[in-house]
Amino acid sequence: ILQPTSVPSTLAPTYTNLFPVSAILTSTLVAIEIQFSRNIDQTSITCASTLSSTTLELLGESPSCTLGESAMTIIMGAGFKISINDTLEVISGKITSDGSQLNGKNLTLSLPTSPLPPQAVITGKSYISPCETFTLSGIYSTGAGGKTFRYFWEAVNISSSAIDSVNDALRNASTKVSMSSDLLERGSHTFRLNVINWINDTSSTTFTFEKINELSPNVIFPTPTDEIVIKRTSGINFVPQINAPACNSSISLFEVT
Repeated sequence: ILQPTSVPSTLAPTYTNLFPVSAILTSTLVAIEIQFSRNIDQTSITCASTLSSTTLELLGESPSCTLGESAMTIIMGAGFKISINDTLEVISGKITSDGSQLNGKNLTLSLPTSPLPPQAVITGKSYISPCETFTLSGIYSTGAGGKTFRYFWEAVNISSSAIDSVNDALRNASTKVSMSSDLLERGSHTFRLNVINWINDTSSTTFTFEKINELSPNVIFPTPTDEIVIKRTSGINFVPQINAPACNSSISLFEVT
């Protein structure tokens, strides 16, 4: 005769008491979601009424806290200092479930399941001339998650008789790297940027440009700080700033095309 066998239950546990279960960073890296053991009453709260003063100090300037069906979302403020595995102290009192008050508990901040990945971006000129200072910029890199990236620059494929000076410039660079074009020989040069966000996710990209021997003027179009609205019947004038090549500042610039 076959005897019935017990089957392990796959149902989530049901809790009588109300307490916080987990604290997980959201995918954007600028908010934290605290899950509770039961559905909670929808009331208006502040972070100061639900978190300890020690925890508030980690959450930056003026963080906000809102309640959902069974979770609290914390939007961190500017300059937040919290890190993965730090402790969040959820205090008793303000949050309730059917009239039952929350039992406070310390939680450890966990990584998000699917964080948005960082994306390294380099911008710069496609061609450089002798006697100029050129700049490669990584300021348009995305995915820092509310904090500043760590930037690491390196030369991938360059020709230089002053490689130590090039490496010094790269070592001391942050969001941008600037150096004299005279440090590089004529030809193609490739640099790499690695960015690391505050949960240690990383991204890298390369940028290749050409150094030519011809001297050319530097043409700069001013960039407006505010949005400009132009009608179909309106005209617009561009007034560029034109600088002579640095190797010969006495060159007369008399024609703009």
